[in-house]
Amino acid sequence: MLDELHTLVSQAVSSMTHSQSTCSEAVGAANSITESLSSVTGAVEAINDMTSQIATAATEQSSVTDEINRNMVAIQDIVTDLIHSSSSSEQVVSELNHAGTELKQLVGQFKTS
Repeated sequence: MLDELHTLVSQAVSSMTHSQSTCSEAVGAANSITESLSSVTGAVEAINDMTSQIATAATEQSSVTDEINRNMVAIQDIVTDLIHSSSSSEQVVSELNHAGTELKQLVGQFKTS
């Protein structure tokens, strides 16, 4: 009977030792998972920061693009005005040329003595 009790106690101690070993392995695995999750959390935070920076840059680029578009429209308006002014200037020059020709003919009619 004592031998049987001794055997059962030995088996219980062996089971407890095995359980303790298994628990230690589980704790180690849990610690490893915690470290991995911390790394993943850090990576997600870094990605969120980069996403925010990209969004800010995209907004700034959009503002710059809008400003460029406004400037291009203003330049186009100026060029259109210059074309109209050039056409008007061309007409004035033509009229002055014609008036100069007439004046030359009129002056040519006078004789100097």
